[in-house]
Amino acid sequence: MNTKQSIFIHGLFGESILPPENSKVVTPYFLDSLSQLDLRSDDVIVAYSFGARKLLSLIHKEGFPDIKHIHIVSAHIGCKNRVKRIQLEDHILEKMNDKSFLSFWNELPLFEKDANIQIDLDKLPFYRKIFDQNRLSNSPDYNLLIEKWENKMTLHCGEFDHKIKEQYIKFKNTVVHPNCSHRGPLYLLEPFINGVLK
Repeated sequence: MNTKQSIFIHGLFGESILPPENSKVVTPYFLDSLSQLDLRSDDVIVAYSFGARKLLSLIHKEGFPDIKHIHIVSAHIGCKNRVKRIQLEDHILEKMNDKSFLSFWNELPLFEKDANIQIDLDKLPFYRKIFDQNRLSNSPDYNLLIEKWENKMTLHCGEFDHKIKEQYIKFKNTVVHPNCSHRGPLYLLEPFINGVLK
C-alpha cells in the first residue's frame, strides 16, 4: 500500500489553482504545530509564500520533521527593509477588512472545493489577527535554518521574482523557474512533487 502523500500549505490569500491531485490542503491560519500535519516519513510538503513562512517558523521552534522533503515556494526568508514591509503589511490588513476580499477568497477554486477553509464575516477578524502575528517584518531570519536543512529542502522562485530570487540564489537546491514571477512556480511544481513521491 502506498502511504506517501503531498501536503500543500497555501499562501496568504489562497491560490487561483488547485494543488496537485491527492494533495492534502492545509491552511496556515490554523497551523500552530507540526504535529497537526500528522506527518509520515515518506511525506512531501509543498508550502507557498505566507504558508511557507509559517512552516519555517514552526521548524525554527520545533526542529525539522522526519519527512522525505519540503518544497519552499516564493517565500521571503528575511526582511531587509522593515519600514517598507510594515507599510505593505498595514495595507494588506486594511484590504482584509473589505467584503470584496471575502468574495475574492471564497470564489477561488481551492476554497470552493473545501468549505472548511472558506471565510465569513465572523471569521475575518481571526484571519487578520493571525496575519498580524505572523508579519514578515516580525519574523526571524531563516537563512541559517535553510543552510542547516538544505539537503531536505528545495527552494522555488520565479525568474522575475527578483527579491525572492536574490535571497534563494546562494542555496544549491534552488530552482529558478523561467518566465514567471511570484505565483508562477505553483503551476510548475507537480513534476517535482511526483518525482520525490515515486
